[in-house]
Amino acid sequence: MHISPAQEFVNDLKEYITSKKDNWFDRVKYEAALKGYVPNVLAYSNKFFDAIQSYIANKDEATLLASTTEYLSHGSYDSSQSYVWASHTDQEGFLDFLAMKRLQAFLTEVTNYSQTGKTLQEIDWQKFSSWGTGQYKQAAEKFYKGVKDYIDGKQISLSDLLQPYKMLNSIDIYNWAAAFGQVDLARFLQENNYKYDQKYDGGVPLDSAARSSDCGVLKLFVEEFKADVNYDDGQMSLLYNASLYGDEKGPDLLLKRGASPEGNLAKDGETPLMGATRNPDIKVATRLLGANANVNAGDWALGGFTPIMYAAMWGSEELMNLLISRGANLTHASQYNKTTPLHATVWNPSSKPAEILLGKQVQVDPIETQYGRTPLNLAVSIGLRSLDTVKAFVGAGANVNTTDKDGRTPLDYAYEVPVMQGHGFTAKDLQDFLISKGAKRSADLQTYVGAAAGRVGAATSYLMSFVYAPKLPVNTNLASTACVHSDTVKKMACCKVLANPHLQRLHDAGKKQAGSLSK
Repeated sequence: MHISPAQEFVNDLKEYITSKKDNWFDRVKYEAALKGYVPNVLAYSNKFFDAIQSYIANKDEATLLASTTEYLSHGSYDSSQSYVWASHTDQEGFLDFLAMKRLQAFLTEVTNYSQTGKTLQEIDWQKFSSWGTGQYKQAAEKFYKGVKDYIDGKQISLSDLLQPYKMLNSIDIYNWAAAFGQVDLARFLQENNYKYDQKYDGGVPLDSAARSSDCGVLKLFVEEFKADVNYDDGQMSLLYNASLYGDEKGPDLLLKRGASPEGNLAKDGETPLMGATRNPDIKVATRLLGANANVNAGDWALGGFTPIMYAAMWGSEELMNLLISRGANLTHASQYNKTTPLHATVWNPSSKPAEILLGKQVQVDPIETQYGRTPLNLAVSIGLRSLDTVKAFVGAGANVNTTDKDGRTPLDYAYEVPVMQGHGFTAKDLQDFLISKGAKRSADLQTYVGAAAGRVGAATSYLMSFVYAPKLPVNTNLASTACVHSDTVKKMACCKVLANPHLQRLHDAGKKQAGSLSK
């Protein structure tokens, strides 16, 4: 019998509340966890939390079910909604209860599997680079060892297994087998009423297999169980998952079996090639390009970011050069806010992507339209990752006194926005470099410009007239005035006082019009 997500959530709550006498939920931790949430989210979250407290007092299950249904209607939830809620709201007691419940179900299936006489396959942990080298990977290794000891009949403590299991988000057994290359276990589960394309607590096993650094289970699903290589869970395709997380073996397997190189697109419009640049993996990208993946495809979420822009943010020098050699458009501007590949380089802790693009003679001061920032201004405003990137921009002729829509210069941000830590330079290093190149704060620029206001005010007015009214009747006095003021503006622009590139273009247009009027 099918149980709705809301009823399943209610069943978990009831079982947990019944298992304890008091101290079920912690309001202080709940409020701390949700601090900073937007008001509407906070409102329906608080309403749900209050409904749980009411149920504890009056045991009105019908009202709790209605409240849970309403709460779940505000978002996308699956069978793990109670676990996700406990985690997000920092309800440690409830989270431990749910994790232990899942662990016991996990070990029950392990017991069934062990009765076939098989054990777990050895794992080459060097393959699992995507798991990192920190606590997460340590937990994965510890949990694997505990499960293997359990199968081999050794005494284990459930409490010892619980903490590493929680670090793995209390994953279900089928997704765990798929993620860690346990082919025999995956086959056993599939033959015993599990489905590789069904959603469990850890997601869809087919997706987990595609994301794995060991494609053994993916091969099992595709070759033995005939899984659809173009399967799409509504958010990501198999090929995208394999390209984003794995090595070239997964994408190669899927492409040979007929997967589309565009991967049906991810939910946010990313293609597998974009995933490979985020990975980043040169072999995966090469394989995809060999299958005719579109090197200039645009995503949806970022308004038209292309693979070269993803590579500029996350990729390596080698990956950038590969995409360029295959025809990547280096002057592309996103549809949303005209962000260019050079803008994208500012998120990369390496200066190589910026240096490569500048070496191709791309424009050094393009302006994105959301905040009106050039790559230099953007780099400093978001918390600088690489001082060498700034040096590359300035060395290529970037205007150190450009102002954005907020009237802020790069030097303003150098004093106001902390640089990213751990990259080998300080905020003072950045400030000193910019100052040595003539950078000023906006207040200093305004003071300098203000001293010439008597001469510039009229010039601006006239120049605006020339730009927006090019058919203005010829007038000798007007022409001479425009020429004089255009020359004043030109001198100030050359001194980088008029840092705003819009005013520079204004000067250029005015000069051209004044020249035609004086003829």
